[in-house]
Amino acid sequence: MFKDKKMIFIYSTTGLTLVTILLQILAYFSTAFVKVNGLVTTLLLFIIAPITFFIIASMLKKEPKVQIKLWKKIAILLVFTIVYFIVVIVLTHFVNSFNPTTTNPIVKGIQNNSVFIRTIIVLAWSMFAEEAVKLSLLFVVLKDYKYSTQNRSRYWVSWIVVSILFGLLHLQTYNYNIIQCLILIGLPTMMFGYLWKKTASPYMTWGAHYLFDVLAISIAKFATALIFLNM
Repeated sequence: MFKDKKMIFIYSTTGLTLVTILLQILAYFSTAFVKVNGLVTTLLLFIIAPITFFIIASMLKKEPKVQIKLWKKIAILLVFTIVYFIVVIVLTHFVNSFNPTTTNPIVKGIQNNSVFIRTIIVLAWSMFAEEAVKLSLLFVVLKDYKYSTQNRSRYWVSWIVVSILFGLLHLQTYNYNIIQCLILIGLPTMMFGYLWKKTASPYMTWGAHYLFDVLAISIAKFATALIFLNM
């Protein structure tokens, strides 16, 4: 594990993530927690977590890593994103068959071109935050920063914990649809365990997550445009 004073950012992001999940649950039962939940969520996702992402990236520069050629990184990124997208589509169809999903608020209003462009830009920053959350949780639970033959079982158990917590972090976003959060957000997050195992690069996980969201939003915008044209 890292031996660096910057670890405080990793622990802070982990702690705020757990607090945010708890506050979201409390806010479901009492409106008294809504405002404080909003403040903590904003602090985590727009300030602390994005900063933590770049802290993690700088800390990893000092660690030994496998060198991967640029073309191979691009190939891994594209293939992973496509497979991830297909998995999410299949899971969405499965979940909708017995538990209709809630649309992410970020998709609403994207028909407007200026809103669409602004959304794509804001997403980049948001993905820094979300990847920092996942990696911070991983490092704290795993007590290491990468996969090895010695920690194989603990590595994947850690990713299960990360995936569950990351899914629960989206409770409020998806109107407390816990099945959607755990299956459509949490379960596919396990795939990032494979990507991290192969690359141990925060920029690769960020790139895959960002490409997926841009693809999903672009398809949603295109589909909405077709519906309007056919009305």
